Amino acid sequence: MMSEYVAGVPQVPLEFFFDNILPRSAQWHSLVEHLLVDEGHIVSGRWLQKASGSTRAERETDFISIVNTVIRAGDKLAPHHSTCRLTLPPATAPKSCHPLPLDAQFELVDSGSHSSIAIPWRIRHTRVPPDSNEDELVSRCQKLLSDDACRRFSYGITIEDDSLRVWFFSRSHELVSSSFDCIAEVPSFIRLVLSLAFATPEQLGYDTTMSHVADAVGSAQVRLTVGNNAYITTRLLSERDQDGCCGRSTRVWEAYREDDLERTPIAVKDVWASADAVQEGHQLLELHEKLRTLSHPSLPRPPEQYFLTVIEHGFVSTSDGVDDDTLIMTSGVLPDGVSEQRRKHYRIVFKEVGVPIHNLQSLPEVMQALADATRALQLLYALGLVHRDVSSGNILLVGGMGRLTDLEFMRPYKGPITSSPADRFIGTADFIAGEVGINQYCYALSRYRPSDAPRRSENPPFRYNPFHDLESTLWIGIWVLFYHRQNLPECKQFFDMHFPPHFTETTLNDRKLAISWGFLSLEESDSFHSILEILHGIRNQLLERYTLFESDIHRKYHFIEDEAAPSIGSPFDGLHDALIHEYEEAARLSDGQLIPFPRSGASKRKATSEPSLGVDITDATMAPSPERAPKKLKSTSPRRPPTTRSSDGGRRRNRSSNTGPTRHSARLAEKKRSPTRTDAK
Repeated sequence: MMSEYVAGVPQVPLEFFFDNILPRSAQWHSLVEHLLVDEGHIVSGRWLQKASGSTRAERETDFISIVNTVIRAGDKLAPHHSTCRLTLPPATAPKSCHPLPLDAQFELVDSGSHSSIAIPWRIRHTRVPPDSNEDELVSRCQKLLSDDACRRFSYGITIEDDSLRVWFFSRSHELVSSSFDCIAEVPSFIRLVLSLAFATPEQLGYDTTMSHVADAVGSAQVRLTVGNNAYITTRLLSERDQDGCCGRSTRVWEAYREDDLERTPIAVKDVWASADAVQEGHQLLELHEKLRTLSHPSLPRPPEQYFLTVIEHGFVSTSDGVDDDTLIMTSGVLPDGVSEQRRKHYRIVFKEVGVPIHNLQSLPEVMQALADATRALQLLYALGLVHRDVSSGNILLVGGMGRLTDLEFMRPYKGPITSSPADRFIGTADFIAGEVGINQYCYALSRYRPSDAPRRSENPPFRYNPFHDLESTLWIGIWVLFYHRQNLPECKQFFDMHFPPHFTETTLNDRKLAISWGFLSLEESDSFHSILEILHGIRNQLLERYTLFESDIHRKYHFIEDEAAPSIGSPFDGLHDALIHEYEEAARLSDGQLIPFPRSGASKRKATSEPSLGVDITDATMAPSPERAPKKLKSTSPRRPPTTRSSDGGRRRNRSSNTGPTRHSARLAEKKRSPTRTDAK
């Protein structure tokens, strides 16, 4: 069914859109066509008004008049009134001055608590330059989804000369229809306009469980429901994967329950999770049950305090009462050749409100948070689990203590390897362990192999183990020291070497070499020199354990191959304690030190970014998040910022100097990729 790509988006037949994606207009579209013929708008099967247009501006703007004529005719015959009108944005140039494609939009007649722009249109009479119309439409739809938390998906329309295409963008799929002549094929054009103009807001991609509200001072907030409770957001804490349509599109807000008169702050997370993933709420609730039976007298605090507390969670439902996911948006079917990736809309409410590491400016707080996160990893290890996505956004500082979050991808590291999609390797590119990225053991040096060790032609299959979680904490520490100091040449050199603009199998091999041979050193006069030396010591300890384990991999593999094997005496023992000691020493040595933030566009913030519950700290909310999406840059000068470090096999995204790492799949060695856009994910 799928034959080619348009602007990197899979093309499918127009009938697939009518049958599976667009809202149904039943049979009354033929009645509207007869009415338009009777009223003289259609003559000899063509639009009379369109045929009379002479100049480019007239022909382009004539489309707007034609579309609204169809809608007005539909209002006379449809079972309910239309919800949209095609309009021009207020800032559009005069009709006689259209050097670029004309921006138009389907605007809700009664937007209520939703944003009024329902569907972007791009109208161009000429086809030069090629692809610019499609590229601009894709960018507009991506921006629509990234800017508005209340959108599930988006449609788009492009018209070039008389050729029209329909576009569809969801959190897991992008599709475009084959083109048709909207002047000669009048029935199809009328059917398309009516199906969109008379659709409900939910059918146009709006989330009926979310709405925009204003607080007492008029600030824009969001009202959303989880289960039977409604919550009002007060500020955005974090957002990820917002620069493109497809992805998890994770947002975390500070909020309060609507019926709570005291407005006790809680955190609400909204995410489009993989359909085959285990619900994070279930993972966390089960973990807390296991932690209650775990005895760790050496911990300074109870085990459960190293993780967040779930208040409630569940999948988001549509107005029909079914769980919202991206497959129902295409009537449960996908064209041949289109990825079967499926995402489900999920929300979870946490009792605690914290600040992610990448929003901290106090270096002691960062190092203490890393120490506490390592304690959390130690607890997971004691239960035979690995986190698999340790990142700067998944370690929060709550009440001066670090907590490990985002347990959606937590899995046992013992037992047989499965081929389940849920067990595939994932992670955040900037913080991923090198050998996880290239999916192979890297430190099995033959000279360390005991003479009596069994010799086999192949190593056991690669699998994620506790070393990899600990290596991620190391990369977080290094990232914190250098990301915000790239204005210094030596720091930029260090950062670009260990955090390349785009991760590939080659650059991840370089990351593995950094563990093998060490990092670049800083001058002793550098304020972060002593902290980097501690991180270098952590690297040494990781390398020693990697080498001892992997050089005798066939003998020691039973520690993770046998699910029933005890953890005591395994090659991972003691390493967590050693790293905790190092991070705590780094916190002590860095007492009073602040992490500089970029001068351009950065906020001035306090040394301690931890919020007091119930107190609005605007400074902390303005911190540049490594997970936040960058704006599209059009400059091609040598000063262009580095692209987002990604593991998506070739998709690049421009990143400004105030944004950081973005989460992607870590299956970096996978060669089979479908064609993709090069300017947006």
